[in-house]
Amino acid sequence: MSTPYDSAIEALKMEIAEKEAQLHAELLPLKTMVNGLCKRAGLEETYVLGETPSSGKKQVKIEEGQFFNKPLASCVSTFMELRDALSLSRPTSIDEIYDALVQGNYKFEGGGLPENSKRALKISLTKNTAQFCKVGEKFALRKWYGIRSPRKTKSGEPESATDVDASSSDTSGDNNPDAVKIFSDATEPKKS
Repeated sequence: MSTPYDSAIEALKMEIAEKEAQLHAELLPLKTMVNGLCKRAGLEETYVLGETPSSGKKQVKIEEGQFFNKPLASCVSTFMELRDALSLSRPTSIDEIYDALVQGNYKFEGGGLPENSKRALKISLTKNTAQFCKVGEKFALRKWYGIRSPRKTKSGEPESATDVDASSSDTSGDNNPDAVKIFSDATEPKKS
């Protein structure tokens, strides 16, 4: 059941996840340094790196071959839905999406460097506005935020208010004698 507080709750959850990610990014070099010093001293590493606070101990289980020979958008949607089912942060970084796709044997075009594949992935998600939206520097499913895609006309242009007004007005000329006269003048051949 939907409540008036749902959108506010989701917005605050996103803000918390973004702040946790920023804090994690700021603390990562310090944690790495402490782990390095511990290693040099012959001690056990203090911090487990690679886990963001927003993901905690929960991780999405990706089966080998799960994304093999499947369309990119459906693979990314599946991964995001799996994350959501585990109550992980909804907005997902390109790195997280890429890692999951590689783990599930998705084959990127070109088979080149990971940086190029990540760039292509980011471009694809940015262009697919029907399914995905950008939340900060991360991506999420549009349906989670109640964002609807703009309706398009037959020409592919977004429908605007003027298009609706023009299509609903009577342009046939049946009720406007001036329109009939102009139309008939234009269709009659000129006499020389």
